[in-house]
Amino acid sequence: MESTLQGQLKAWRQHLHRYPETGFDEVKTSDFVATILTTLGLDVHRGIGGTGLVASLTVGNGDALGNGGVPLHNARYDFNDEILSIGARYFAELARLALPVA
Repeated sequence: MESTLQGQLKAWRQHLHRYPETGFDEVKTSDFVATILTTLGLDVHRGIGGTGLVASLTVGNGDALGNGGVPLHNARYDFNDEILSIGARYFAELARLALPVA
């Protein structure tokens, strides 16, 4: 059975494929993605290289000093590289399950 997240991701993918746009002219695609990211609470900055965008999530005040006045490194804060591979794995698995074997 499909999870709520899987259903939402599938609907977004279907929407994007239903209304394709050519490279460097993805105005409606950019609008669609920006709306989703804004709804999810991210700060969205538009117009990067034309139709590109950057989204960021800010949590807390960014104070990285731990006890003793030394910088604190906590791997839970450094998720950028990790989330890319997790997302790629998830979408690869989703595609594998959804596409027929040739």
